[in-house]
Amino acid sequence: MKILLFNLILLINFVFISNSVAANKNNLAKVGDYIIAEISSQANDYDTANQYYLNLLKKAFSDDLYFTSVLERLRKIYIDLENLSLPVVCQVEGIARAGGFELILSCDIVYLSEDAKIGDNHTHFSVPPGGGSTSRLPKLIGSNLAKEIIMTADWLEPYYAEKIGLVNRVYKSDEIDLKVKELLDKLVQKPRSIHRTTKKMVSSSLNLNTEEGTLNEIEIFKQYTFNEKDAKEGFFAFIEGRDPDWKIKN
Repeated sequence: MKILLFNLILLINFVFISNSVAANKNNLAKVGDYIIAEISSQANDYDTANQYYLNLLKKAFSDDLYFTSVLERLRKIYIDLENLSLPVVCQVEGIARAGGFELILSCDIVYLSEDAKIGDNHTHFSVPPGGGSTSRLPKLIGSNLAKEIIMTADWLEPYYAEKIGLVNRVYKSDEIDLKVKELLDKLVQKPRSIHRTTKKMVSSSLNLNTEEGTLNEIEIFKQYTFNEKDAKEGFFAFIEGRDPDWKIKN
């Protein structure tokens, strides 16, 4: 698995999912407009990753305190991911099951290869989700579909996942890299401040009714537009026919 950390966007590229990922903070490279941080898994192929995963679960199911610590750490990782002030773009090309599937649910924009395999497979083993599926999935697709996906533990056909709104787009395997790059190029043209504000608006309104949500939107709009340079800069650059000079650059 590779995680690419852009100065604006976090791109998560799933080659396969291992439940243990070791980050090397010194493994950074500047590529064009992006800063890339590569996080390498402790396995180089699916069979090895699967064996590592099974060993982790054997220990967890034999030690309740250890299992609790795993769940608590996983919860914090996914919440921290959701709370990032930058867009989190997820590119899935291989297998993302159980905890990997729950990681997808924590991302802002998800692109799938048509060869990808995703699913919340927990209940195959009479184990409920522990990484957020029962909280995040119903918000994305509704409670009935969420219960069906979790209870059956089926693999989800990529175009079906797109149809029900679980992922944003599905592309052929030889197209997805280009499509993700095109998306990133669009996002980096805007200041980080507007992405941060948009994420705040959406996430803080999810559990509000329409009356409360629209009031919440106006309050955040005023906080941003009245107090930050980028909103006024974007408007005046447009009417003056010049490129904007963003305060919070990408």
